[in-house]
Amino acid sequence: MANQTNQWIERYTYAVTRQLPEAQRADIDKELRGLIEDLLEARTQDHAATDDDVQAVLVELGDPESLADKYRGHRRYLIGPDLYPNFLTVVKIVLGAIAIAMTVVFVIQTLLTPARMVDHFLNALTSLLQGGVQGFAWVTISFGLTEYFRAREGKDALKLASAWKVSHLPELPEKELRITRADPIASIILAVLFIVALTFALDLFGIWVFLHDQPGRVVPFLNAAVFKPYLPFVWAVAALGILHEIAKLIARRWSLRLLALNTLVDVANFALSLVLFSNPAIWNRDFMAQMAQSGLVPAGTEAFRTMSALWGQITSYFVYLIGLGFGVGLITRLVRAVRIRRGSSAAGIPQVS
Repeated sequence: MANQTNQWIERYTYAVTRQLPEAQRADIDKELRGLIEDLLEARTQDHAATDDDVQAVLVELGDPESLADKYRGHRRYLIGPDLYPNFLTVVKIVLGAIAIAMTVVFVIQTLLTPARMVDHFLNALTSLLQGGVQGFAWVTISFGLTEYFRAREGKDALKLASAWKVSHLPELPEKELRITRADPIASIILAVLFIVALTFALDLFGIWVFLHDQPGRVVPFLNAAVFKPYLPFVWAVAALGILHEIAKLIARRWSLRLLALNTLVDVANFALSLVLFSNPAIWNRDFMAQMAQSGLVPAGTEAFRTMSALWGQITSYFVYLIGLGFGVGLITRLVRAVRIRRGSSAAGIPQVS
């Protein structure tokens, strides 16, 4: 078959299998290719399959999303039949991550102050319920927004059309532009764990000190009184980041629009970080004094002077480290944008999200 003919088959099988569970994809891909070959053989009989033959067979098979539903065995409706499987996945991930985070916080707090175990347990239970409700709300709102914009941009036009066409198939992304399912899932888990820790256990971000038979203690990096008023902004930026990861989970390939959303998330993170860490009061100004009181670094020693200098450098240059990370991310996005442009130009098809 010609290269273009092979491309139609590759794009069709990709459009079907990308919507199915990982464990089923290889087998269904093989089965689907065999079915296409059989249909082509029955259609062409004594002549080589042409591009028109392949397109006619694929049109006969129908919309890849409908075919994926048949392989899946049933359709599911809540936020939308296409988004519902991803919605369930993200809800499970977020609620599971919140439960893990609160369990870890409870264990650590109990180890530090065993006498207050009951208080820690009640606080953890209350925080778990609050975090679970908020997490479910964030995910539902994110998927609701995704469904809204998909409908507004005509993403579901194929389903309403009288006939599905081969030209509706999405382009095959380069390997470098494909997004594995593990990438957004891991990012969502880390984001949830981080936000839960910042919200309910800010005092655990610091140096943990366990000396001899003394009770454990934490010397915090941050000034909680200054940091906590910024928490609503942290939640907002985190929600935007989770929305971005959900978009990645749905798209499964980088596009210019996805890169634009990625840039928006990074700009929001960078701006919030600048506001937070350009304020010297955000840091625990008694950090070194508390380190000396803990007995880990006695005052007046060489170790104390060295650590004091290091602490001063970290708090002074932390913003620049954040800026460096933002710059590296920007370069990465520019490289991806160039690849997307080249891929679109080579295929002769306008880039879509």
